[in-house]
Amino acid sequence: MQNKILIVVEQFKTTDKIIAKLEKSGYLIDICHTADEVISTFRCGIYVLVILDLDLDNTDSFRLSEKIRDLDNNTIIFFLIGSRR
Repeated sequence: MQNKILIVVEQFKTTDKIIAKLEKSGYLIDICHTADEVISTFRCGIYVLVILDLDLDNTDSFRLSEKIRDLDNNTIIFFLIGSRR
């Protein structure tokens, strides 16, 4: 089984270097841009890590992390903090 990581961001360009490094290390990456997309994608796979952007529009990222926890309490959630420019 290949280790999968779910990345939740609005702007893909902010994570392209992270994605390239993770893929080079052998991880399979799924990317979501909305809260609804996250929940439906998360239900369809087993993820070792979720990288969650704290700065999502129209989404409370902490509440979204709680929903993820309700589905799987073992997945690590890493909050991505950046600045919008």
